[in-house]
Amino acid sequence: MRQVRLSINPGRVLFGFSRIGYTPASAICDIIDNSIMANAKNIYILIRKENEKYKDTRQGNVKDYLIIDDGDGMDEKAIEQALELGSSDAFYGESTLSKFGLGMKSATFSQGDELEVISGRDGNFLKYIVSLPEVQESDDYFANQVDLDEEDEYLISTYLNEGKGTIVKIGKVRMEGHPSIKHTIEELKEKVGVIYYYFLRNDGVKIFIENEQLPAIDVLFCEEADLNGNLDENTWTGRDVRWIEKPKEILLDSESNVKAVIEVTQLPHPPTFRLEKRGGDTEIREKYLIESANYGFYVYRNKRLISWAETFKGIIPMNQDLYSFRGRILIDDTADDTFNIDVKKSTITLSDEAWNVISDKSREWKKKSINAWGRAKTLVNERKAEDPHQTSNEIINDLEIPKFLAGTKPVDEKIVREVEAFIIEQSQKRIEKAKAFVKREMLKENYPTVQ
Repeated sequence: MRQVRLSINPGRVLFGFSRIGYTPASAICDIIDNSIMANAKNIYILIRKENEKYKDTRQGNVKDYLIIDDGDGMDEKAIEQALELGSSDAFYGESTLSKFGLGMKSATFSQGDELEVISGRDGNFLKYIVSLPEVQESDDYFANQVDLDEEDEYLISTYLNEGKGTIVKIGKVRMEGHPSIKHTIEELKEKVGVIYYYFLRNDGVKIFIENEQLPAIDVLFCEEADLNGNLDENTWTGRDVRWIEKPKEILLDSESNVKAVIEVTQLPHPPTFRLEKRGGDTEIREKYLIESANYGFYVYRNKRLISWAETFKGIIPMNQDLYSFRGRILIDDTADDTFNIDVKKSTITLSDEAWNVISDKSREWKKKSINAWGRAKTLVNERKAEDPHQTSNEIINDLEIPKFLAGTKPVDEKIVREVEAFIIEQSQKRIEKAKAFVKREMLKENYPTVQ
Protein backbone atom coordinates (compact mmCIF):
# COMPACT_ATOMS: atom_id res chain seq x y z
CA MET A 1 0.00 0.00 0.00
CA ARG A 2 1.30 3.45 -0.93
CA GLN A 3 0.19 6.41 1.13
CA VAL A 4 -0.38 9.57 -0.86
CA ARG A 5 -0.40 12.89 0.98
CA LEU A 6 -3.13 15.16 -0.37
CA SER A 7 -3.17 18.92 -0.18
CA ILE A 8 -5.97 21.08 1.19
CA ASN A 9 -6.93 24.55 0.13
CA PRO A 10 -7.58 26.38 3.43
CA GLY A 11 -9.01 29.45 1.73
CA ARG A 12 -11.71 27.42 0.04
CA VAL A 13 -12.42 25.56 3.30
CA LEU A 14 -12.94 28.83 5.17
CA PHE A 15 -15.01 30.21 2.30
CA GLY A 16 -17.11 27.05 2.50
CA PHE A 17 -17.85 27.92 6.12
CA SER A 18 -19.35 31.19 4.89
CA ARG A 19 -22.03 29.17 3.08
CA ILE A 20 -22.88 26.84 5.95
CA GLY A 21 -26.22 28.51 6.72
CA TYR A 22 -25.82 30.17 10.11
CA THR A 23 -27.87 33.17 11.15
CA PRO A 24 -25.93 35.77 13.18
CA ALA A 25 -27.72 34.53 16.32
CA SER A 26 -26.86 30.86 15.72
CA ALA A 27 -23.24 31.81 14.99
CA ILE A 28 -23.05 33.75 18.25
CA CYS A 29 -24.50 30.77 20.13
CA ASP A 30 -21.79 28.47 18.75
CA ILE A 31 -19.21 30.78 20.31
CA ILE A 32 -21.19 30.97 23.57
CA ASP A 33 -20.76 27.17 23.70
CA ASN A 34 -17.01 27.69 24.07
CA SER A 35 -17.57 30.22 26.85
CA ILE A 36 -19.70 27.75 28.81
CA MET A 37 -17.11 24.99 28.35
CA ALA A 38 -14.53 27.43 29.77
CA ASN A 39 -16.59 27.68 32.99
CA ALA A 40 -17.71 31.25 32.33
CA LYS A 41 -20.27 32.72 34.70
CA ASN A 42 -20.82 35.96 32.81
CA ILE A 43 -21.09 36.13 29.02
CA TYR A 44 -21.59 39.43 27.20
CA ILE A 45 -22.82 39.87 23.62
CA LEU A 46 -22.08 43.23 22.00
CA ILE A 47 -23.15 44.27 18.50
CA ARG A 48 -21.44 47.32 17.07
CA LYS A 49 -22.62 49.42 14.16
CA GLU A 50 -20.71 50.33 11.05
CA ASN A 51 -22.49 53.69 10.98
CA GLU A 52 -23.79 54.94 14.32
CA LYS A 53 -26.27 57.38 12.79
CA TYR A 54 -28.42 54.60 11.35
CA LYS A 55 -31.15 52.95 13.41
CA ASP A 56 -31.01 49.33 14.57
CA THR A 57 -33.66 48.42 12.00
CA ARG A 58 -31.30 49.07 9.08
CA GLN A 59 -29.90 46.01 7.32
CA GLY A 60 -26.22 45.71 6.48
CA ASN A 61 -24.97 47.99 9.26
CA VAL A 62 -23.11 45.59 11.58
CA LYS A 63 -19.43 46.31 12.01
CA ASP A 64 -18.64 43.39 14.32
CA TYR A 65 -19.95 41.04 16.98
CA LEU A 66 -18.18 40.62 20.31
CA ILE A 67 -18.64 37.66 22.64
CA ILE A 68 -16.87 38.24 25.95
CA ASP A 69 -16.66 35.73 28.81
CA ASP A 70 -15.01 35.58 32.21
CA GLY A 71 -14.16 31.90 31.90
CA ASP A 72 -10.83 30.19 32.48
CA GLY A 73 -9.11 31.94 29.60
CA MET A 74 -6.37 30.45 27.41
CA ASP A 75 -2.60 30.63 27.23
CA GLU A 76 -0.63 30.79 23.99
CA LYS A 77 -0.77 27.05 23.32
CA ALA A 78 -4.48 26.79 24.07
CA ILE A 79 -5.37 29.72 21.81
CA GLU A 80 -3.44 28.19 18.92
CA GLN A 81 -5.14 24.84 19.47
CA ALA A 82 -8.54 26.53 19.51
CA LEU A 83 -7.78 28.20 16.16
CA GLU A 84 -6.87 24.93 14.44
CA LEU A 85 -9.33 23.53 11.92
CA GLY A 86 -10.84 20.51 13.62
CA SER A 87 -9.28 21.04 17.04
CA SER A 88 -7.95 17.88 18.70
CA ASP A 89 -10.29 15.79 20.87
CA ALA A 90 -7.76 16.26 23.67
CA PHE A 91 -8.73 19.95 23.74
CA TYR A 92 -12.26 19.07 24.88
CA GLY A 93 -13.34 17.34 28.07
CA GLU A 94 -16.29 15.12 28.87
CA SER A 95 -19.81 16.42 28.20
CA THR A 96 -18.38 18.91 25.73
CA LEU A 97 -20.73 21.07 23.68
CA SER A 98 -18.34 20.79 20.75
CA LYS A 99 -18.66 17.97 18.26
CA PHE A 100 -16.24 18.62 15.40
CA GLY A 101 -13.82 21.29 16.68
CA LEU A 102 -15.03 23.70 14.00
CA GLY A 103 -17.61 25.81 15.83
CA MET A 104 -15.73 29.07 16.41
CA LYS A 105 -14.20 29.08 12.93
CA SER A 106 -17.33 28.08 11.02
CA ALA A 107 -19.50 30.46 13.05
CA THR A 108 -17.16 33.42 12.51
CA PHE A 109 -16.54 32.99 8.81
CA SER A 110 -20.24 32.42 8.14
CA GLN A 111 -20.72 36.08 9.04
CA GLY A 112 -17.46 37.96 8.52
CA ASP A 113 -13.99 37.84 7.03
CA GLU A 114 -11.98 38.12 10.23
CA LEU A 115 -11.74 36.10 13.45
CA GLU A 116 -10.10 37.84 16.38
CA VAL A 117 -9.38 36.10 19.68
CA ILE A 118 -8.09 37.79 22.83
CA SER A 119 -7.59 35.51 25.80
CA GLY A 120 -5.50 35.20 28.90
CA ARG A 121 -4.89 34.01 32.41
CA ASP A 122 -3.34 35.75 35.40
CA GLY A 123 -3.60 39.12 33.67
CA ASN A 124 -1.51 38.06 30.67
CA PHE A 125 -3.66 38.54 27.55
CA LEU A 126 -2.70 37.62 24.00
CA LYS A 127 -4.35 38.55 20.71
CA TYR A 128 -4.60 36.52 17.50
CA ILE A 129 -6.27 37.33 14.16
CA VAL A 130 -7.22 34.97 11.34
CA SER A 131 -8.07 36.83 8.13
CA LEU A 132 -10.00 35.01 5.41
CA PRO A 133 -8.69 37.24 2.56
CA GLU A 134 -5.09 36.74 3.73
CA VAL A 135 -5.54 32.96 3.96
CA GLN A 136 -7.07 32.90 0.48
CA GLU A 137 -4.23 34.98 -0.94
CA SER A 138 -1.42 32.95 0.65
CA ASP A 139 -3.07 29.53 0.20
CA ASP A 140 -1.95 28.76 3.75
CA TYR A 141 -3.91 28.61 7.01
CA PHE A 142 -2.35 30.80 9.69
CA ALA A 143 -3.03 33.37 12.41
CA ASN A 144 -1.24 36.61 13.18
CA GLN A 145 -0.29 37.29 16.80
CA VAL A 146 -0.54 41.07 17.33
CA ASP A 147 -0.27 43.56 20.17
CA LEU A 148 -3.28 44.71 22.15
CA ASP A 149 -4.59 48.16 21.25
CA GLU A 150 -6.39 50.75 23.39
CA GLU A 151 -9.82 49.36 22.57
CA ASP A 152 -8.70 45.88 23.63
CA GLU A 153 -7.35 47.22 26.90
CA TYR A 154 -10.67 48.98 27.54
CA LEU A 155 -12.69 45.81 26.96
CA ILE A 156 -10.39 43.80 29.22
CA SER A 157 -10.55 46.35 32.04
CA THR A 158 -14.34 46.68 31.71
CA TYR A 159 -15.39 43.04 31.39
CA LEU A 160 -12.40 40.92 32.46
CA ASN A 161 -11.09 42.76 35.48
CA GLU A 162 -10.25 39.50 37.28
CA GLY A 163 -7.40 38.96 34.83
CA LYS A 164 -8.84 35.98 32.93
CA GLY A 165 -11.32 35.28 30.17
CA THR A 166 -11.76 35.48 26.42
CA ILE A 167 -12.97 37.97 23.82
CA VAL A 168 -14.02 36.63 20.40
CA LYS A 169 -14.71 39.14 17.67
CA ILE A 170 -16.51 38.32 14.44
CA GLY A 171 -14.99 41.13 12.42
CA LYS A 172 -15.37 42.66 8.96
CA VAL A 173 -18.96 41.46 8.75
CA ARG A 174 -20.21 41.04 5.20
CA MET A 175 -22.79 43.76 4.67
CA GLU A 176 -24.79 42.56 1.70
CA GLY A 177 -28.10 41.10 2.87
CA HIS A 178 -26.93 41.02 6.49
CA PRO A 179 -29.83 41.13 9.00
CA SER A 180 -30.50 44.24 11.04
CA ILE A 181 -29.26 44.56 14.60
CA LYS A 182 -32.88 44.67 15.79
CA HIS A 183 -33.65 41.35 14.10
CA THR A 184 -30.62 39.62 15.60
CA ILE A 185 -31.28 40.97 19.10
CA GLU A 186 -34.90 39.78 18.91
CA GLU A 187 -33.78 36.31 17.83
CA LEU A 188 -31.22 36.14 20.63
CA LYS A 189 -33.78 37.24 23.23
CA GLU A 190 -36.25 34.64 21.99
CA LYS A 191 -33.83 31.72 21.77
CA VAL A 192 -30.84 32.09 24.12
CA GLY A 193 -32.95 31.51 27.24
CA VAL A 194 -34.28 28.30 25.68
CA ILE A 195 -30.97 27.05 24.24
CA TYR A 196 -29.04 27.47 27.50
CA TYR A 197 -31.97 26.93 29.86
CA TYR A 198 -30.21 24.37 32.07
CA PHE A 199 -27.00 26.41 32.36
CA LEU A 200 -28.91 29.60 33.20
CA ARG A 201 -31.21 27.90 35.69
CA ASN A 202 -28.87 25.45 37.41
CA ASP A 203 -25.25 26.43 36.82
CA GLY A 204 -25.22 30.13 37.66
CA VAL A 205 -24.42 31.24 34.11
CA LYS A 206 -25.55 34.74 33.12
CA ILE A 207 -25.80 35.89 29.51
CA PHE A 208 -26.21 39.55 28.61
CA ILE A 209 -27.18 41.14 25.29
CA GLU A 210 -26.31 44.83 25.21
CA ASN A 211 -26.14 44.71 29.06
CA GLU A 212 -29.62 43.18 29.42
CA GLN A 213 -29.59 39.84 31.25
CA LEU A 214 -31.49 37.11 29.42
CA PRO A 215 -33.75 34.87 31.54
CA ALA A 216 -33.87 31.07 31.47
CA ILE A 217 -36.93 29.88 29.54
CA ASP A 218 -38.46 26.46 30.11
CA VAL A 219 -40.45 25.78 26.94
CA LEU A 220 -42.38 22.99 28.67
CA PHE A 221 -43.33 25.16 31.68
CA CYS A 222 -42.78 22.15 33.94
CA GLU A 223 -43.27 24.06 37.19
CA GLU A 224 -46.81 24.89 36.13
CA ALA A 225 -47.40 21.29 35.07
CA ASP A 226 -46.20 20.13 38.49
CA LEU A 227 -48.79 22.36 40.13
CA ASN A 228 -51.65 21.29 37.86
CA GLY A 229 -50.95 17.57 37.47
CA ASN A 230 -51.55 15.13 34.63
CA LEU A 231 -53.65 15.84 31.55
CA ASP A 232 -57.14 14.33 31.39
CA GLU A 233 -58.29 15.12 27.88
CA ASN A 234 -61.91 14.49 28.86
CA THR A 235 -62.01 17.17 31.57
CA TRP A 236 -59.30 19.68 30.58
CA THR A 237 -60.66 23.21 30.14
CA GLY A 238 -57.73 24.56 28.12
CA ARG A 239 -56.73 26.99 30.83
CA ASP A 240 -53.51 25.53 32.25
CA VAL A 241 -50.36 23.49 31.62
CA ARG A 242 -50.58 19.75 32.26
CA TRP A 243 -48.27 16.76 32.09
CA ILE A 244 -48.79 14.35 29.21
CA GLU A 245 -45.67 12.38 30.13
CA LYS A 246 -43.49 13.15 33.15
CA PRO A 247 -39.70 12.73 32.73
CA LYS A 248 -39.04 9.14 31.74
CA GLU A 249 -35.95 7.27 30.57
CA ILE A 250 -36.34 5.38 27.29
CA LEU A 251 -34.03 3.08 25.35
CA LEU A 252 -33.43 4.46 21.86
CA ASP A 253 -30.94 1.93 20.52
CA SER A 254 -30.77 -1.53 22.06
CA GLU A 255 -27.53 -2.54 20.32
CA SER A 256 -25.50 0.45 21.56
CA ASN A 257 -27.59 0.92 24.73
CA VAL A 258 -28.30 4.57 23.93
CA LYS A 259 -30.83 6.11 26.29
CA ALA A 260 -32.64 9.41 26.56
CA VAL A 261 -34.94 11.17 28.99
CA ILE A 262 -38.20 12.33 27.44
CA GLU A 263 -41.00 14.52 28.81
CA VAL A 264 -44.15 16.06 27.30
CA THR A 265 -46.57 18.78 28.42
CA GLN A 266 -49.82 20.26 27.13
CA LEU A 267 -49.80 24.06 27.01
CA PRO A 268 -52.94 26.23 27.34
CA HIS A 269 -55.52 26.66 24.56
CA PRO A 270 -55.22 30.34 23.48
CA PRO A 271 -58.75 30.80 22.00
CA THR A 272 -60.21 29.98 25.42
CA PHE A 273 -58.75 33.19 26.82
CA ARG A 274 -60.23 35.42 24.15
CA LEU A 275 -63.69 34.77 25.59
CA GLU A 276 -62.65 36.65 28.70
CA LYS A 277 -60.96 39.70 27.25
CA ARG A 278 -59.89 41.19 24.00
CA GLY A 279 -56.39 40.06 23.11
CA GLY A 280 -56.35 37.35 25.78
CA ASP A 281 -55.41 34.73 23.22
CA THR A 282 -52.47 36.82 22.01
CA GLU A 283 -51.16 37.19 25.56
CA ILE A 284 -51.21 33.41 26.04
CA ARG A 285 -49.53 32.74 22.69
CA GLU A 286 -46.73 35.14 23.54
CA LYS A 287 -46.28 33.91 27.10
CA TYR A 288 -46.08 30.23 26.12
CA LEU A 289 -44.50 30.69 22.66
CA ILE A 290 -47.46 28.98 21.01
CA GLU A 291 -47.26 29.18 17.23
CA SER A 292 -46.87 26.97 14.20
CA ALA A 293 -43.06 26.96 14.34
CA ASN A 294 -42.84 26.03 18.02
CA TYR A 295 -44.70 22.76 18.59
CA GLY A 296 -42.82 19.46 18.62
CA PHE A 297 -39.76 18.14 20.46
CA TYR A 298 -36.91 20.23 21.85
CA VAL A 299 -33.76 18.12 21.80
CA TYR A 300 -30.98 18.90 24.28
CA ARG A 301 -27.49 17.42 23.99
CA ASN A 302 -25.36 17.75 27.11
CA LYS A 303 -27.91 20.29 28.41
CA ARG A 304 -27.62 22.49 25.30
CA LEU A 305 -30.52 22.77 22.83
CA ILE A 306 -29.59 21.38 19.42
CA SER A 307 -33.00 21.17 17.74
CA TRP A 308 -35.93 23.55 18.10
CA ALA A 309 -39.46 22.10 17.71
CA GLU A 310 -38.19 18.96 15.98
CA THR A 311 -40.85 16.97 14.09
CA PHE A 312 -38.58 14.02 13.18
CA LYS A 313 -39.86 13.84 9.61
CA GLY A 314 -43.49 13.21 10.33
CA ILE A 315 -43.59 11.87 13.88
CA ILE A 316 -45.16 15.21 14.78
CA PRO A 317 -47.39 16.06 11.79
CA MET A 318 -48.50 19.48 10.59
CA ASN A 319 -51.70 19.84 12.60
CA GLN A 320 -53.08 22.96 14.25
CA ASP A 321 -54.63 20.79 16.96
CA LEU A 322 -51.08 19.99 18.14
CA TYR A 323 -50.11 23.62 18.75
CA SER A 324 -50.12 23.01 22.52
CA PHE A 325 -47.97 19.86 22.28
CA ARG A 326 -44.49 20.45 23.71
CA GLY A 327 -41.91 17.69 24.19
CA ARG A 328 -38.28 17.57 25.32
CA ILE A 329 -35.63 14.91 24.75
CA LEU A 330 -32.41 14.96 26.80
CA ILE A 331 -29.38 13.10 25.44
CA ASP A 332 -25.63 13.13 25.97
CA ASP A 333 -22.82 12.72 23.45
CA THR A 334 -23.16 8.91 23.51
CA ALA A 335 -26.26 9.43 21.35
CA ASP A 336 -24.46 11.38 18.61
CA ASP A 337 -24.45 8.51 16.13
CA THR A 338 -28.07 7.61 16.89
CA PHE A 339 -29.13 11.22 16.26
CA ASN A 340 -26.65 11.97 13.42
CA ILE A 341 -26.09 15.59 14.39
CA ASP A 342 -24.71 17.97 11.74
CA VAL A 343 -21.83 20.45 12.08
CA LYS A 344 -24.17 23.28 13.14
CA LYS A 345 -25.60 21.04 15.88
CA SER A 346 -29.05 21.93 14.58
CA THR A 347 -30.16 19.22 12.15
CA ILE A 348 -30.97 15.68 13.29
CA THR A 349 -31.47 12.47 11.33
CA LEU A 350 -32.60 9.66 13.62
CA SER A 351 -31.47 6.08 13.22
CA ASP A 352 -34.28 3.74 12.15
CA GLU A 353 -34.59 2.16 15.60
CA ALA A 354 -34.63 5.50 17.41
CA TRP A 355 -37.25 6.84 14.99
CA ASN A 356 -39.47 3.82 15.60
CA VAL A 357 -39.13 4.10 19.38
CA ILE A 358 -40.00 7.81 19.47
CA SER A 359 -42.81 7.31 16.95
CA ASP A 360 -44.38 4.51 18.98
CA LYS A 361 -44.13 6.46 22.24
CA SER A 362 -45.53 9.60 20.62
CA ARG A 363 -48.67 7.98 19.26
CA GLU A 364 -50.57 8.05 22.56
CA TRP A 365 -49.16 11.45 23.52
CA LYS A 366 -50.36 13.01 20.27
CA LYS A 367 -53.77 11.46 20.69
CA LYS A 368 -54.18 12.93 24.18
CA SER A 369 -52.99 16.35 23.02
CA ILE A 370 -55.31 16.49 20.00
CA ASN A 371 -58.29 15.27 21.98
CA ALA A 372 -57.60 17.83 24.73
CA TRP A 373 -57.37 20.64 22.17
CA GLY A 374 -60.60 19.38 20.57
CA ARG A 375 -62.42 19.44 23.91
CA ALA A 376 -61.22 22.97 24.64
CA LYS A 377 -62.37 24.05 21.18
CA THR A 378 -65.80 22.50 21.76
CA LEU A 379 -66.11 24.25 25.11
CA VAL A 380 -65.39 27.56 23.40
CA ASN A 381 -68.13 26.90 20.84
CA GLU A 382 -70.56 25.90 23.60
CA ARG A 383 -69.93 29.13 25.49
CA LYS A 384 -70.49 31.15 22.32
CA ALA A 385 -73.76 29.32 21.72
CA GLU A 386 -74.92 29.89 25.30
CA ASP A 387 -74.21 33.61 25.06
CA PRO A 388 -75.98 34.97 21.95
CA HIS A 389 -74.05 38.22 22.28
CA GLN A 390 -70.57 36.66 22.54
CA THR A 391 -69.85 36.60 18.81
CA SER A 392 -71.34 40.02 18.21
CA ASN A 393 -69.40 41.44 21.15
CA GLU A 394 -66.17 40.10 19.70
CA ILE A 395 -66.94 41.74 16.38
CA ILE A 396 -67.82 45.04 18.03
CA ASN A 397 -64.70 44.94 20.22
CA ASP A 398 -62.54 44.45 17.15
CA LEU A 399 -64.35 47.15 15.19
CA GLU A 400 -63.42 50.73 15.90
CA ILE A 401 -66.35 52.86 14.74
CA PRO A 402 -65.18 56.44 14.24
CA LYS A 403 -67.30 59.07 15.94
CA PHE A 404 -66.51 61.44 13.12
CA LEU A 405 -64.29 61.66 10.07
CA ALA A 406 -61.61 64.26 9.64
CA GLY A 407 -63.12 67.50 8.40
CA THR A 408 -66.71 66.50 9.26
CA LYS A 409 -69.09 67.05 12.12
CA PRO A 410 -69.40 64.36 14.84
CA VAL A 411 -71.77 61.52 13.95
CA ASP A 412 -75.01 61.38 15.92
CA GLU A 413 -74.97 58.77 18.72
CA LYS A 414 -78.24 57.40 17.33
CA ILE A 415 -76.45 56.44 14.11
CA VAL A 416 -73.72 54.68 16.09
CA ARG A 417 -76.32 52.65 18.01
CA GLU A 418 -78.05 51.72 14.76
CA VAL A 419 -74.75 50.48 13.29
CA GLU A 420 -74.06 48.40 16.41
CA ALA A 421 -77.59 46.94 16.28
CA PHE A 422 -77.09 46.02 12.63
CA ILE A 423 -73.84 44.20 13.47
CA ILE A 424 -75.57 42.27 16.26
CA GLU A 425 -78.42 41.34 13.95
CA GLN A 426 -76.06 40.06 11.27
CA SER A 427 -74.03 38.06 13.78
CA GLN A 428 -77.12 36.19 14.98
CA LYS A 429 -76.95 34.04 11.86
CA ARG A 430 -73.42 33.00 12.78
CA ILE A 431 -74.52 32.26 16.32
CA GLU A 432 -77.34 30.00 15.11
CA LYS A 433 -74.85 28.15 12.89
CA ALA A 434 -72.56 27.69 15.90
CA LYS A 435 -75.44 26.27 17.94
CA ALA A 436 -76.31 23.82 15.19
CA PHE A 437 -72.67 22.74 14.92
CA VAL A 438 -72.45 22.05 18.66
CA LYS A 439 -75.66 20.01 18.61
CA ARG A 440 -74.37 17.89 15.73
CA GLU A 441 -71.09 17.25 17.54
CA MET A 442 -72.87 16.28 20.75
CA LEU A 443 -75.01 13.78 18.85
CA LYS A 444 -71.91 12.06 17.49
CA GLU A 445 -69.72 11.58 20.55
CA ASN A 446 -68.94 13.53 23.66
CA TYR A 447 -65.88 15.10 22.06
CA PRO A 448 -63.90 14.66 18.84
CA THR A 449 -61.45 11.75 18.93
CA VAL A 450 -58.34 10.75 17.00
CA GLN A 451 -58.66 7.69 14.82
